[in-house]
Amino acid sequence: MISATNENLTEAIKKGNFREDLYYRLNVIELDLPALNQRKEDINELISLFMNNDKILSKGAESLIQNYDWPGNVRELQNVIQRACLLCGDNEIQPEHLGIKRSKNSRSEIAEYTKSDIKKALE
Repeated sequence: MISATNENLTEAIKKGNFREDLYYRLNVIELDLPALNQRKEDINELISLFMNNDKILSKGAESLIQNYDWPGNVRELQNVIQRACLLCGDNEIQPEHLGIKRSKNSRSEIAEYTKSDIKKALE
């Protein structure tokens, strides 16, 4: 059995919110996987797993994805990519297809947009 949590189970045990015997039954091998925002180098590989082969990301969409904080981790990334593939009318996914908000670095993201990305967004 593989299980995952974003809770601190040792703290939950101390507070009586998680059974200690269950913890030790499940905790045969513990893997500590950092949050997606701490391993940005994995994002492109994950996108290739989630995205339809006939779709590509525009530079603006790539920039937005790389600069986003991903509070929902890999599940959020998967949902965003699936949504974008469904909403994208042609083969190039644009930032507006992603449905995520720009981070505080949005000025640098906008600077990375190509003229064609901006023209497509205005059409």
